[in-house]
Amino acid sequence: MELFTNDISFIEKQTNYLKEQIHHGYNLEDKTSIINSLKNLDCISHYLNAENNLLKKIEKNKDIIIKLNTRDKKLHSKNIDNSIENKTEHLSFVSSIFNDSKDICIPILSEYLEEEFLSDEEMYEIMSDYFLSISDTMGYEILKKTVDENKMYMVELDSFSFNGITFFNTFLNDFRVIIDEATINNSIDLMTTIMHEMGHVIDYAYLENNSVYYSTKSIFIETLSSMYEKDFLDYLIRNSIYKRKAIERITDFYRNMYDELNYIALSCNIPDNLLRREKYKRVTREKLYGKVSEEAELLVPLEEFPLPQSLDMMESLEYGYGKALATYFLRLKKTDYDKYQDEFSKFMELRTDYFPKNFLEKIGTKQNTLAQTIDEEIMDSPCKIIIKK
Repeated sequence: MELFTNDISFIEKQTNYLKEQIHHGYNLEDKTSIINSLKNLDCISHYLNAENNLLKKIEKNKDIIIKLNTRDKKLHSKNIDNSIENKTEHLSFVSSIFNDSKDICIPILSEYLEEEFLSDEEMYEIMSDYFLSISDTMGYEILKKTVDENKMYMVELDSFSFNGITFFNTFLNDFRVIIDEATINNSIDLMTTIMHEMGHVIDYAYLENNSVYYSTKSIFIETLSSMYEKDFLDYLIRNSIYKRKAIERITDFYRNMYDELNYIALSCNIPDNLLRREKYKRVTREKLYGKVSEEAELLVPLEEFPLPQSLDMMESLEYGYGKALATYFLRLKKTDYDKYQDEFSKFMELRTDYFPKNFLEKIGTKQNTLAQTIDEEIMDSPCKIIIKK
């Protein structure tokens, strides 16, 4: 058995087909689906290394690329504007998690841990058993389909900051999972990355079957994928399956969550005139530091302040909310399953492209309850994480 294929010819084939279809008389929904799929294919091709790069082959029709970029920029700007209008909600959410009484320090494991490299068969058996252990038939069938139909790829991506990409072609009802081989250090990281990407596929399949809202531009797009990532690590730890490596990875999960929440707070203290259209990315660190200092008390010196170009508000919202809500929902699932079912189903139906006012109250919880639940989950974890602001 082989989990991966390196035959990425589907990119060129689907791109050429969609370019032909875009000039036909489809309805607005189908045309939008074609445009989004083309944009995603273009993005994947852009990150392929020189040996595999198909960008020159698929960019012959420049007017389509221009339409794609223009549409994407408009959507992104709209989301930024919505986020500006809801800055108070963002800051309130983050403040509830960064309670002043916390003493938080997520240590880097100093002990060298040997890398684990497993066969494809063993990894598939472990991941399949995870889905079966939680009675997730949909997840098990999607994993099986992904492997049986060669929909998972292991390739080298250039200048790519994530371990994997999930591609949806809603027009053709197709999906593909692409793993960046350059970012994977061991099989535990690899399986966790696969589970994260499976979460995206399951998310889309669930929402499509239930005819509820779904958008790849939603700030909640990383919630379900983060739930599967964390729950899989909890499964490994609980069953002592490569436990020490799984503990190292769950430590990274929590550390990244607090990093993203910090970035949310920082972004929300950027003045609106700089935040709008992301103008802050075009100023110096010194100027941005000064402007943010007018809005909030900064606890770090200038030299530790991030470069403006490294701040991405939408990405921080997606991963910050994703990991925080994933931690909350999974804790709730263990402690009060009926409440979890009620709140999670409401979340899936009510989520939007932004963080609306009183969103948590609408799904049934409050910020202080969420923060307390996250605290309890982390303090009970085998990482023995202490958090220091």
